[in-house]
Amino acid sequence: MKVTVRIHDAVSGLVTAWRRSLSPNPADARALAQVYLFELKRRLAAAGGFPRETETDTTTNPPTYLCELTGGTWVRYTVTNSRMFGWVRSRDIEIIGLEERLPPPSPQGSLPA
Repeated sequence: MKVTVRIHDAVSGLVTAWRRSLSPNPADARALAQVYLFELKRRLAAAGGFPRETETDTTTNPPTYLCELTGGTWVRYTVTNSRMFGWVRSRDIEIIGLEERLPPPSPQGSLPA
């Protein structure tokens, strides 16, 4: 199955702000952003849009999905399947948002002694 990942035009400003936050040096920030986005797209495509750590938001219609981009920054995306004779032929993943999220609290047993 072919999987396509793209960033919606409406979030380009968010992506630019996120990229700038990666480094005070613009060239370094661009390079880091390219690496992070390439890896995200690779993970999404390899897992058919649903890496193991994906969270589903069923409060939206259609449902949206959340996947970690970098520590604390998550992407929100949609998944659309193209079907032929009932079979999924291709899957389009569109990134529609960036969100800052705190990491989950550590389990009580893993606190340092």
